[in-house]
Amino acid sequence: MLRLLRYLLGVGVLVALSVWLADRPGSVALDWLGWRIETSVPLLLVLLLLTAFTLFWLARVFGFLVGMPSIFGRMLDERKQRKGYEALTKGLVAVAAGDPKEALRQARQADSFLKAPPLTLLLAAQAAQLAGDDDGAALHFEAMRQRPETEFLALRGLITQALKKGDHVAALRHARRAHALKPEAEWVYSALSTLLIEEHAWDEALGLTEKAAKRHMIGAPVAKRRRALLLLEAATEAADPAHGAKLAQNAFELAPDLPAAAMMAAQRLKESGKESKAVRLLEKAWSSCPHPSIAQTFLDLVANEDPLKQVIAVEKMVSGKQGDTESQIAVATAALKARLWGKARTALLPLAEAAHPQARVISLMAAIDEAEGRLADSVAWLRRLNDAAPDPVWSCSACGHVAESWSSSCPSCHAFDTMVWKTPERSFSLGEVQRIAAV
Repeated sequence: MLRLLRYLLGVGVLVALSVWLADRPGSVALDWLGWRIETSVPLLLVLLLLTAFTLFWLARVFGFLVGMPSIFGRMLDERKQRKGYEALTKGLVAVAAGDPKEALRQARQADSFLKAPPLTLLLAAQAAQLAGDDDGAALHFEAMRQRPETEFLALRGLITQALKKGDHVAALRHARRAHALKPEAEWVYSALSTLLIEEHAWDEALGLTEKAAKRHMIGAPVAKRRRALLLLEAATEAADPAHGAKLAQNAFELAPDLPAAAMMAAQRLKESGKESKAVRLLEKAWSSCPHPSIAQTFLDLVANEDPLKQVIAVEKMVSGKQGDTESQIAVATAALKARLWGKARTALLPLAEAAHPQARVISLMAAIDEAEGRLADSVAWLRRLNDAAPDPVWSCSACGHVAESWSSSCPSCHAFDTMVWKTPERSFSLGEVQRIAAV
């Protein structure tokens, strides 16, 4: 509709102009170089319009001819860009499909067409990794690291390459740089935290944990537990016993259910000459986490006392957890050392009457009978070891590795904070298997 209105308006203007010129006839004369040209005004206007129209189209044609090289250049660039992106896409598909040869070929094609290193370097690096060319991958990642827009992505590849080579120093350096660039990235926090722990950089690891908690990258309970473990490790390596005791006590306050924290705090307090404080700390620890390692540490602390006083001290320690298995075993162990056979037997009897007592309970009962001269009863107890329930052990929740003592990192898979105190499943004895088969 608007176009029609414009057309009608144009026609109206031309008609009005024609009528106006017709009502006003006239002539025009031009003298030039001995020539005289005479014509009417309408004809002169028509000639001027034709001349302007011709010049306009001549200028258009000239501009087209002049711009043809750039037009063809743009067309060629667009074609190369299209082919480059196609090669890039095919290369990424090849990487996903695990085809290193095709990935490398497409990476070279993408590079030749696109001339855009930020795009093609990553593909080339991934293709090199897939082909097992670690040196080639490292070169590509290093080239990416020199560009601000791809540095962070390159650092992740360099960390992976360094860990693969076992170069933890380089991996830590790259992880620190990545954290400086993007401290909110979760994979950076995880990688840097692991590397700092492996390098025993406890203070830096503590600072990293604090920052992660403030950014809500880890929950408050996780952060609290991790701080306790890091403080415990720092206390273990502290040269000054007093400083080590302070760190270990802080760790115990954060994780009262961690036996190792109570043990370390007590040991460092003893080294500082504060044995009575160490005893009180272990008594407090027992109320929240009865554990054989705490009992042994307590017995070591009071080892210079009279055996009878040791029994009294142990009974005081376990008073808040009298019915607990570990409490009964702790009292029996102290009583056995004090030659209080009856007291030791009384403490163990509720545990020994189970269908399948734990192996350590059976061993203690055998020791009591042997000490009392009842060798036949002692041998009978030892024969029951084959049917005994297994004793609790420290086991890695990540890989299942069983260790004799607790450690912050699994000795096998090196996972952090995965060691748990648990009782393994009991395996059936040959006699039980035969009875089950007979049924």
